[in-house]
Amino acid sequence: MIKTIICLVASIFLLANFAATTPVAKTATYEVKMTSNGFQPPNLVINKNDTIKFINVDSKDHWPASDLHPTHLIYPEFDPKTGIKAGQSWSFVFDKAGDWNMHDHLYPQFTGTIKASGQNNPAWLSLTTVKAGVSDKFDDLTVLVNKIYYHFFPDQLTQDLAKVDFMKLAYDDSKMSYWIKIIGGDGAMTKLLADAGGGAELDCHQEAHLIGRLSYNISHSNVFHNGSSACHSGYYHGAMEAFLYEQGTDNLAAKIDKLCTQFPTSFTKFECLHGVGHGVMAYLNYNLPWALDLCQELDDDFAKNSCYGGVFMENIITAEGKGASPVDHATTWVNSDPYFPCDQVAQNYPAEYQCYLMQTSRMLDLSGYNFGVVAKECLSAPGNMRETCFQSFGRDASGQMLHNPQKTLALCDLVDPNYTKDCIIGALNVVIDFSGDALTTQGSQFCESVAKPDLKTSCFNTLKGRMTDVFGNNTDKKKISCPIALCGQ
Repeated sequence: MIKTIICLVASIFLLANFAATTPVAKTATYEVKMTSNGFQPPNLVINKNDTIKFINVDSKDHWPASDLHPTHLIYPEFDPKTGIKAGQSWSFVFDKAGDWNMHDHLYPQFTGTIKASGQNNPAWLSLTTVKAGVSDKFDDLTVLVNKIYYHFFPDQLTQDLAKVDFMKLAYDDSKMSYWIKIIGGDGAMTKLLADAGGGAELDCHQEAHLIGRLSYNISHSNVFHNGSSACHSGYYHGAMEAFLYEQGTDNLAAKIDKLCTQFPTSFTKFECLHGVGHGVMAYLNYNLPWALDLCQELDDDFAKNSCYGGVFMENIITAEGKGASPVDHATTWVNSDPYFPCDQVAQNYPAEYQCYLMQTSRMLDLSGYNFGVVAKECLSAPGNMRETCFQSFGRDASGQMLHNPQKTLALCDLVDPNYTKDCIIGALNVVIDFSGDALTTQGSQFCESVAKPDLKTSCFNTLKGRMTDVFGNNTDKKKISCPIALCGQ
C-alpha cells in the first residue's frame, strides 16, 4: 500500500515537472480576408494551435465554417455560429492537426483549406468516450426491451412512428439515436423521406446529414452498407463527416481501406466504398479530379472502381439538385455535352468506365427524360464504352420503371438490337443492387420476363455470376430461385 502511494506521488511529481519544463511552442496569427470573390488566401499551411483571423472586407455578411456544408460537423468548433458582418472579424485557434476543408456557409461556392501541422493527443486522453459509454448502457437496455416489444406488436411500431416527424426529430440527437437503434439508419431515412413528401415538398438534405452522422456513431462502418442515397445523399455526407471527425483527415485513403475491407462479401465492400465515394466528393467540395485522385490511392482495383462509381453518381445527382437546393451543393463537372465529364477522363479507362455506367442519368436530364434520344446518344459514345452506356441505360430504365420487369424491358426494346443484352444486364444489376442480401426471387422474375431464349440465358448467367458477390453461403443463394439448369443449384 505504502509502495503504491509512493509511486503515485512520484508519478504526479514527474508529470508536474515535465509540464513545467516542457517548452511552450510559439504560435502565430494569420489573416484570411472574406471578399465578394471568396477567401483570400483560400489555402493556408499553419501549425497546430495557430490562430486564423477571418476579416470580412466585403459589404455583405460572410460565415467561415468547417466542411461539410451545411452542418459543419467534421470540425464543429470551427464555426462562429452566425455570419460575420462587414468590417468585422472572427478568430479561431486550430487546436487539431489535420487538413481542414472550409466553406462560406452563406456562399457555399467559396471554399478553401487550412492545413494544420502537428500531432493530436492520443485517444486515451479523452474522457468524453468514457462518459458516452456509461450513458449508452441504459440506452441499449431500453432499445433491446422496445425492439422485443415491437417484434411482437408491429402495429404499435407503426403507430408510434406515425406520431413523430423525422424532419424535426433529426435535430434531437438523443431521440433520433433511439429510433435509429430501433429501425436502423436505412429505416430512419425511409421515414425521413416520407415526412419530407418524398423529398419533393421539403428539402431533407440537412436532416439526412444528421441521421448519417448519428448512424455512423452507432454502427460505424456499417453505415455505408445500410444507407440511402435519398435526400441528395445527405446520409452518406453525414456519415463521412462523423468518420472524419473520429479518424481525422490525414492519410484518408488508408483509413478508407481499413473502413471498407472488413465487410464479408464483395457486394458489401462495394456498398461501403461506393458510399464513401459519395462522401469524398462532397468533402472535396465537388472537385472531381481531386476525388478521383483520392480513389486512385486506395489499395486495389476493386476499391478504386467502387469509389469512382460513388464519385460520378454524386456528381450527377448534385447536378440534378435532387432533394437539396442547388445552392447548397454545386458541381462544375456537368455541362450541355452529354458525354462530359466521361470524355475528360478517357486516359483512365476504369474511371471512364464507371463514368459511363452513370452517364445516361445525365443524358436523360438533358433530354427531358426521353429514353429514345438517350438510346441514340449511347450509339455515339466511344466504341469501347457503348456496351457500358447501354448498361447504364438499363439501370436508369429499371429505376424509372420502379423495377417493373415488363415496363423496363419495353424501354430496352428501344435500343439497337446489338445492345439489348447490355440493357438487360444493366437493369438486372439494379434489381440485385437494390435488394442486396435481401434478394430472393426479384432477379429470377425479371429474367423469366425476358422473351428471347438467348437473352433469357444471358440474364440468368449474369444472375448466377452475381450470387457469389451478394451472398456468403449457398443457403442464401438458393433463395433467388434460379433454375437449376442455368444456375447449377
